[in-house]
Amino acid sequence: MSRILLTWEMGGGYGHLVRLRAIAEPLLKKGHEVSIALHDPQLAPRYLDDLDLRWLPAPSFTPRPGKPLALKSFPEILLMQGFGDAESLYSRLRCWQGLYDSLDPELVIYDHSATAMLAFRGRPAKQFALGTGFFNPPRVSPYPLIRPWLKVETAQLERMEARVLDIANQAAKRAGATTMAQLHELFDIDGTALLTYPEIDHYEDRGDADYWGIPPNPKGEAVAWPAGDGPKIFGYLKPFKTLPALLGQLKARGAPCVIHLPKVPPKLAESLEGSCVRVTDKPVDIEQAAAEADVCICNGGHGTVATMLLAGKPMLILPQHLEQLIMAKRLSTIGACTVAPKLKERGMQAGLSALIEDPKFKAAAETFASAHKRNTAASFSKRVLGLAADL
Repeated sequence: MSRILLTWEMGGGYGHLVRLRAIAEPLLKKGHEVSIALHDPQLAPRYLDDLDLRWLPAPSFTPRPGKPLALKSFPEILLMQGFGDAESLYSRLRCWQGLYDSLDPELVIYDHSATAMLAFRGRPAKQFALGTGFFNPPRVSPYPLIRPWLKVETAQLERMEARVLDIANQAAKRAGATTMAQLHELFDIDGTALLTYPEIDHYEDRGDADYWGIPPNPKGEAVAWPAGDGPKIFGYLKPFKTLPALLGQLKARGAPCVIHLPKVPPKLAESLEGSCVRVTDKPVDIEQAAAEADVCICNGGHGTVATMLLAGKPMLILPQHLEQLIMAKRLSTIGACTVAPKLKERGMQAGLSALIEDPKFKAAAETFASAHKRNTAASFSKRVLGLAADL
């Protein structure tokens, strides 16, 4: 039996918990002792309550209020996540190191945990990063543009990277962690696996990489389709200003529709009673939804997108932040989606109509599904166990 620590430090939503559960389950079944440091413990009960593991709060960073940067590269993501101040960063490094010392892990598996990776540099535990491409950039200097459609001088990227590297090294040296000559050395660990596919990797043209595909989805509430005429529409959305207009369009269309929406406003739910649109705040069985739906509407979250693609289902993407916008652009490249980036009523209606009426979108999604038939829960569990096998 080995002591294993899983970390989730940055990013929001259920996707991180889905990954952590998929990683923890096979390890627990083999008798390993598993602890999880959680960015948002309040989300955990729904996905982790039935597992015999230890929960711990991850050392947190609260961004200062203000206008967010138009992020161009991974170093700027680190700046937004607390790498902009050596004193503050040092305090979180010490917290992570205290957590490490109390658990004495033999294996650490990171999910978007840059501060933990810096804190544990030089520690004897085996260390692996598992996650999407967005959180695991290519190991080059300077880091490439995360918005490749922008025109940015290399010198500007180099200056930003040098600034973040200097702050990180100041904090690391003070905390007794190994410093870096280049910022990409943050990822000089025992291994990295990308839980995605080359076609929807947030970074284009990455080159050689270890793609595992997505982990298995947890079971949710069975999808009960309401009565209606036309193609089945499944939605996985977070609230946005024009959401009532979208739901009104779906209601008028008359096709059976199920939408998973956290924190459904009571008035909104009442307005849809008895219609062809069913809204639920409980996580649904997304595998069933993907198998039975004809099209999907989502914000562009990686797990939902990949699950729908593996089932050969095209999507209308309504991105709400940078990671989702990049995903929408990658999906557009393979032709499996329409996009309404500004979330305007006319754009959403036109995008859904095109998705339903033009067979090319479904054909593109089916091509992806055909290329990735080997993605199975058994193969994922086997790979996770392989990380611990030589301990």
